[in-house]
Formats: sequence, C-alpha cells, structure tokens
Amino acid sequence: MIRIRMPHPSSSEPVTMITDYVLAGVAWALARGLLRANASRAARLWALAFLVAGAAALVGGSVHGFGSALPRALAQAARTAAVMSVGVVSAGLLAGVVFAAVRPGWRRSVLLALCAAKLAGYLAWTAFHPDFRYAVYDSLPTGLLVLGFLVHWRLRGGPPEAAWGALGLAVSIAGAILQQARLGVHPVWFNHSDVYHVIQAVALAQVARAGRMLRDAG
Repeated sequence: MIRIRMPHPSSSEPVTMITDYVLAGVAWALARGLLRANASRAARLWALAFLVAGAAALVGGSVHGFGSALPRALAQAARTAAVMSVGVVSAGLLAGVVFAAVRPGWRRSVLLALCAAKLAGYLAWTAFHPDFRYAVYDSLPTGLLVLGFLVHWRLRGGPPEAAWGALGLAVSIAGAILQQARLGVHPVWFNHSDVYHVIQAVALAQVARAGRMLRDAG
C-alpha cells in the first residue's frame, strides 16, 4: 500500500521529489486507464484510490523538494493531508473488493457501511494525530485483505490478471519493509524512499492489471 514519508520541513531532497512526482504520474495514468477500461463500481473505486495515491505522492514530493521554502504551518498541513489520504486509498480499495466479492443485499450494505465507518474514524483521528504509524496500522490490514481476495479470485478460476495483482500487492508490502529498513542505493542520490517509490510504481501497475478485470458481483 502506498505511503508517503514526509521529510523535515527544513530539508530538501530533489531526487526524492522527482521519484515522488514520477509515482504520482504513474498512479494517475493507471487510474485513467482503469476508468476507460472498466465501468464497474469496483473498478471505479480502485481508480479513485489510485487518483488519491497520486495526489499524496505529489504533495509528498513537493515537500521533499521545497520543504526548506515552505512555511512550517503549510508543511504540517501537507503532512496531515498525506497521512489522511492513506485512509482514503485503503477505503477505496477495500470498498472495491466488497463490490466485486459480495452480491447486492444486506451483507454488501453492512460491509460498505463498515468501510465508511473505518474511514471516518481514521480521518477524524489522523486530523489531530498525523503520525505515519497510523497509516501503517490502517493500510497493512487492508493490503492483506485485498491480497487475500485476489488470491481467492484466481484460485476460483479468475483471470491471470488476479495473480499479477496479488504479486503487485506482495511487492508493495515488501517495498514498504525495505523502506522501513532504510535500504537504498545511495544516501543522497537514491535513498530508501527513492527505491520505495520505484518499487511502488511497478507494484501499482500490476494491481491495475487486476483492477481492469474487476466486475461487480451479482
């Protein structure tokens, strides 16, 4: 799942800004492709998640590149927005899975209501506690649930794209672990966040392959 690490407001990381901007462009292009290829509500919710992920990457990249020139209040607002956006991405992916996996009826309604309640609670909390550990707490379980759906879909005769989507999510989770371990190529010119952004762009492309095949259940 996409997560944007915001730097200290006084820092400037031009390479990380560039990789963040590339990630934003990839996410938006994939969202556009999803919207053009698939009109199901499940796919549109995934496209929404990609659009928000791209916006978060754009905000994160701007702070990485221009943090030293931004007023502290603006940098803090950007950090809060980035943390909150992770919840929107997670909710979009999860609600899309609900539409794809559960037929119309009270079960779908209850599950969608739970998705909305989870998102509302997350946004309310992170608006006053913009710490990225809460983004991890929110996105990791969602990523595992979506991964489980894709694996189950493929095992039940779903298209090969479901397997590619599952692989993409697994790669995304592995990339997040590498980022937390601060494993990069160079501490300045291609650090752990830059590596993560590249991995994330590749992972999102595979998840989008599965998204193009999503259909609403029922």
